[in-house]
Amino acid sequence: MKMIYYPGWTLKTKFRNLGDTAIAAMARLGVDLEELSRWNC
Repeated sequence: MKMIYYPGWTLKTKFRNLGDTAIAAMARLGVDLEELSRWNC
């Protein structure tokens, strides 16, 4: 299954390890997360 997600600036800067962990966990559940293109805060 493929899902689009909005990372926001926090996951791209301060909490990058949390975002990476969430993506890995979702992959283990069979969900392919794709970052929303051209997102804006």
